[in-house]
Amino acid sequence: MNKKIIIVVVIVAIVIIWVGHALFNIQPKPSGLKVGVIAGLSGEYAFVGENYRKGIMLAYELYQKENPESATEITIEDDEFDAKKGLSAYKKLMEINKVDALINMTSPTINAIYDTVVKIDMPVIQLGEQGQAPSDDNVFQISPGNVSEELGEYTKNLDLDNVAVVYSNDLTFIRFFEAFRKGYGGSFDEYKINIEEKDYKTIVSKILNKKPSAIVFMTIPEQGARVAQEILKLSKDKPMFIFDASFQIGFNDYERILGDLTVLDGDVVMVITQTTSDEFTQLYKEKYGEDPGFVADWAYDSFNLLIRTYDSNGEKWISNIKKAN
Repeated sequence: MNKKIIIVVVIVAIVIIWVGHALFNIQPKPSGLKVGVIAGLSGEYAFVGENYRKGIMLAYELYQKENPESATEITIEDDEFDAKKGLSAYKKLMEINKVDALINMTSPTINAIYDTVVKIDMPVIQLGEQGQAPSDDNVFQISPGNVSEELGEYTKNLDLDNVAVVYSNDLTFIRFFEAFRKGYGGSFDEYKINIEEKDYKTIVSKILNKKPSAIVFMTIPEQGARVAQEILKLSKDKPMFIFDASFQIGFNDYERILGDLTVLDGDVVMVITQTTSDEFTQLYKEKYGEDPGFVADWAYDSFNLLIRTYDSNGEKWISNIKKAN
């Protein structure tokens, strides 16, 4: 795949190294702080969820080591990247575990709980892109915001004659699509795929009948891989493929479904790169014997952000997070 064109969006992840209770002037909580975590620990993207869990547990254990009397508890639930299971996990954390704060990994879960969670004075640190436009609320997305507008601008600058855009009928991907449209600033053919769709022959036939010079994928990774697979089967003259950053998290899906990824030589992938501090990398390797995986640093930051901004008053806690840098 040495010919592949990569769009690199460089994100500098500022990893907070925990250096002690006094540094951040944290108020003690005699009854014990309860933090709930929802992550995709099984299912298609379990490897990302496992990286996420490792990052959070590293931060938690370092904090406990420095503050053995804190009585802080952490409860981790698995949503399998599924909205219904995410909602169930949220209800359990709230009703049974009675958590004081939430760290959530996936987009399906935040989309399922958003309308409920914004009604309470509880901070939520979010990783995956929300289906809702960012607003002044208690949900704080720690990962990069919607970067699809930049992909639209990039695609426009390629000066292609006939562009098709395929996107999943999901709140998050609809936001990606609208941002791409804004960045592209011109006309193109659009194709929306329902989440439950399994047969892609009809939509692929419609796409290919228009003879696009390029096809942009803004889909759940497995859907994108299946559509690409069908296009490769039916197209005698393959158009350029342009993938949004979802390709990065779903790389294993594309490899599993397409097999030899040299079929994508010359195509475009948007990726998000991260830089992590040497100190964080060292701490991670000391605990796990490996380099930090994708999203581990954001997970680590998520826990530390909650801890260093803590206030027993939920409204003040949320305000402290808004002021953090």
